[in-house]
Amino acid sequence: MKIMVIDEFLEQGKPKHLVLKHAGLSRSSYYYSSTGTKPGKRASRFVYDIEDNKHDLSYVIKEIKTVLNGEFVDYGYYKTYSYLNHEKGLKIGAYRTYKLMKEHNLLKFQRSKSKKTNRNWVKDLVPNVQSEFSFLEFDIKYVYIQGTHSNAQVLTILDVYSRWQLGQYIANSIKSEDVINLFEQVFDTYPMPQQFIVRNDNGSHGGDLSL
Repeated sequence: MKIMVIDEFLEQGKPKHLVLKHAGLSRSSYYYSSTGTKPGKRASRFVYDIEDNKHDLSYVIKEIKTVLNGEFVDYGYYKTYSYLNHEKGLKIGAYRTYKLMKEHNLLKFQRSKSKKTNRNWVKDLVPNVQSEFSFLEFDIKYVYIQGTHSNAQVLTILDVYSRWQLGQYIANSIKSEDVINLFEQVFDTYPMPQQFIVRNDNGSHGGDLSL
């Protein structure tokens, strides 16, 4: 259970050496992987769904990878466990979901390790913004709605200079026309300059209100 708590903090981006120090656990103890079972007892290789159909663990891993590969999805083990229960109808506990994800390097901090590259290029991506409304950015994120056991999308437009949220739109599915409509609302509400830049995860684009 201590390992599970440590990984929870690591998923939040906390430095590993500090987390291990406060947990009173050495690196060698952390990296040791116990089977978690008593001698002579094998862990079950199956998971049942709400209709008592039996699925092997390869099916569960496939479902986990499918949801984690979804657009705008950045789940940790607990949200993944909730997804498997409510969306896929699998009778699997949070701890077992955690164990499977850790064994297959699917925890958030494990996935981030595989994406590490030379970070010097990040400095060139930070815009040097001198005034309000000259540089906007927009992003779409998934949020989990507990009451309906489903996901919704949240579109947000931000002024980079002031970090002011200019507009937001929430829907089950966001289309390109929804993005356009929200930007039109922002343009009608705020004193936009004649020229500006709009940025998202796919890059920056110039804008000109005189067009």
